[in-house]
Amino acid sequence: MMRGLIIDFEGSISQGVREIGFIQLVDYKIQNAGEVNVKKEERGFIMTELFNDSCDFFVSHNLSTEKNLIKTIMPYPPSSNEKKHRWGPWLDTCYIYKTLYPNILKYDLKNLTLTFSNNGEIDELANLYCPAGKRTFHHALYDAICTYLLIKRLSEKLDLKKFLKSF
Repeated sequence: MMRGLIIDFEGSISQGVREIGFIQLVDYKIQNAGEVNVKKEERGFIMTELFNDSCDFFVSHNLSTEKNLIKTIMPYPPSSNEKKHRWGPWLDTCYIYKTLYPNILKYDLKNLTLTFSNNGEIDELANLYCPAGKRTFHHALYDAICTYLLIKRLSEKLDLKKFLKSF
């Protein structure tokens, strides 16, 4: 049994994280999903809670962006024996799709989602988990759902362990 956490942030380095979308996985199936609107004083606590859950891996799209936002909230070691401070290993859907499909023109989340995912499935999951008005790109939970669909598709075709990396 593999437990994972998909995470997506909305915000910026200068303004900080304002929204966190997350999906908890067991064997690439959704167990729980949610979105948190973040107040500045709550960022560290929320991140500790999300990352404190025991996970075998984390998933995001364009890992360097998420990594830089995580660092603004909480400095961390790349990995540690203490479970609550372990920040990896990660699966980066942007990196994986660039590796597997080198001839695509754009690897942004929207293009990959529209190219490789079923719109009906996107809509079904968005209606199930996302609040009304937040069922479009650049909303944290919606983007996490799109990342989920990209990683789920690949998990059905190949062993993703070779793409796990720490940062």
